[in-house]
Amino acid sequence: MKVHWGLDHIPPIRGAVLTVGTFDGVHAGHRRILERIRQSARDTHGESVILTFHPHPRTVLGGSPVPLLQTPDEKIQTLEALGIDHLIIVPFTAAFSAIPAADYVRDVLINPIHPQRIIIGYDHQFGKNREGNYNLLKLLREQYGFELEEITAEEINDCAISSTQIRKALNRGDVSSAALLLGRPYSISGVVVHGEQRGRLLGFPTANLQVSHTDKLIPANGVYVVETLCDGMMFRGMMNIGHQPTFHAVQTQKLEVHLIDQALDLYGKNLSIRFLARLRDERKFASRDELVAQLELDKAQAKDWK
Repeated sequence: MKVHWGLDHIPPIRGAVLTVGTFDGVHAGHRRILERIRQSARDTHGESVILTFHPHPRTVLGGSPVPLLQTPDEKIQTLEALGIDHLIIVPFTAAFSAIPAADYVRDVLINPIHPQRIIIGYDHQFGKNREGNYNLLKLLREQYGFELEEITAEEINDCAISSTQIRKALNRGDVSSAALLLGRPYSISGVVVHGEQRGRLLGFPTANLQVSHTDKLIPANGVYVVETLCDGMMFRGMMNIGHQPTFHAVQTQKLEVHLIDQALDLYGKNLSIRFLARLRDERKFASRDELVAQLELDKAQAKDWK
């Protein structure tokens, strides 16, 4: 897959079949649209093209960051694995959001990409005040010489999946439901940094994860069964997200992963964490021994989880 940052210097694309959207999470509903794009490109011997935005448009328009289901790098990896030919990532700014809809069609879709076909969802809106839609594209398709296809409300609503639903599931710690909606386990990645090494003293050494992107959505506080990818190898583990209330509660949320039956030096390593299931809430224990006993139970459950 070829990745193009911005609309300048996009090379000629053969028979471009284009769709536009944020595609945060590239969830199971998105994949229906992407398969339509790929199939259409195959049928016409063209190339599939996705135009997306960064930062998330609601971050710019709403004035506050939208927690991301995927960082730009994660989105690139997922779309490449799905066989998309071209990904165009456009910087979304207040000025970009103010482009009149007809100018948007000409300057964002047509002149840089020259699509042979545009495929959009029934409710897709674009341009200043979101005045552009499928009807505007219908009016302009003869002028600019592109084919147009609309994914119907029935097709989209039948899927009944949205990025908002996934965020809500993760915010309550329901990583199992999030995985069903995404079509894969939710994941985060980051680098291992030094912590207080309290887990080592308890017999459960943990790697403290510094997440790679500040806007990445972190699941609700609690203890989770996870799989950890490190140096191309996958390890079963358990992750605690929270504020360490048994000792001295910290204000900053901590992410700590324990790799079961492993003794690895992980400092400075990049880890990718896949959430498989939620075990329990984070809570304060009356003593060190009570905490260790619970960690042993967590470990047994994590090892046996299928």
